[in-house]
Amino acid sequence: MTPPNDLRDQLPGEIRQNPRFLLGLGLGLIVLGLAAVAVPLVAQLIFVAVLGVILVLVGAAKLWHGLQQPRGGAFLMGLAVSAAYLVAGLLMLVHPWSGILALTILLAAFLVVKGVLKTAAAWHLRPRAPWGWTMASGLLSLVLGLLIWLGLPGTALWAIGLLLGVDLVFTGLTMIAFYHSVRGG
Repeated sequence: MTPPNDLRDQLPGEIRQNPRFLLGLGLGLIVLGLAAVAVPLVAQLIFVAVLGVILVLVGAAKLWHGLQQPRGGAFLMGLAVSAAYLVAGLLMLVHPWSGILALTILLAAFLVVKGVLKTAAAWHLRPRAPWGWTMASGLLSLVLGLLIWLGLPGTALWAIGLLLGVDLVFTGLTMIAFYHSVRGG
């Protein structure tokens, strides 16, 4: 099977039929990214609070589900997993600064891995459009991840909001470049 030459052929059917989705997604990511860059501390506090709530809700749902199961080894494992979700979520809500530090470490690791993978994807896309934007986005993610990691713990005060915002802007620009590529213009 030979790979298709047209980038449009490689997209899921929904996007192929309505490429404006890529434009809307790109613009939405840019707006969210600019908001996070403008007020990084607020953005990261919101992020930690939302994540804490999600973890508590998942933990509660897992606990409820686990209590419906027959007693035994799987039951105890389910309770332990539920407790881990609940404790992690509550800690993020009660001690948001510790949550921010932990998430900053995770963010650094995520951006490094994402940057490596995106750069590899861009190399694979080459010379088809928009491989250059994908490469730039991947390299930016890699550099941002390394900057966060090397600046710890001080970077925890601003990194999640500011750098994730910058990454969202570039990801949005990449989506818009894909839109233009799919549209043929």
